[in-house]
Amino acid sequence: MRVYLANTFSLNMLCERYHLLEFRQLDPHMTALLLYVFWGDIVNVIAQQELDEVVNTLLTLHVPHLPLPKPEQQPVRLAPNDALVIAQYAGPQLEPGTTILPEDARITFWLVHQCRSPNATTIAELIDAYQTAVDRATQETKGQAPSYAHWEGIIWLTRRSDELGARPVEVLEALQQLSTYAGF
Repeated sequence: MRVYLANTFSLNMLCERYHLLEFRQLDPHMTALLLYVFWGDIVNVIAQQELDEVVNTLLTLHVPHLPLPKPEQQPVRLAPNDALVIAQYAGPQLEPGTTILPEDARITFWLVHQCRSPNATTIAELIDAYQTAVDRATQETKGQAPSYAHWEGIIWLTRRSDELGARPVEVLEALQQLSTYAGF
């Protein structure tokens, strides 16, 4: 499974004759968390260097040590379990050396994947891994380091995701449910 980070979507990316796709709009924080969970499976195909720098800067505001790979120029062929995270840029042409989003521009993030219902058991196991790690870290620090506890939870959610072979949509569902009651 791969998670492609791109700045556009094309029908040429589809490798099968029939696809039922879902496009989900993401905020930058959720995008950064999702990419963090799948960091080893990310293929960065953002075509413009300046846009790649702006996207990297924006996402690392939310996850400071997000290990985004350097862009590769390669064709994207979405296999059934692959996903595409699109950083849709709207604004003036980026000047060479630009690393921050201009005031009159915006980036909208989208998760594109094949429509298959998320596995509720997988989502529950990811949430449980996060919560168990947060509870353990909170006890260890006597509640004095909530940020540490949160990142311990994310690390354990990432590990469990790898063990289960969770799809990006399942990780996103777990993160969204956690953000509702855990407040991140």
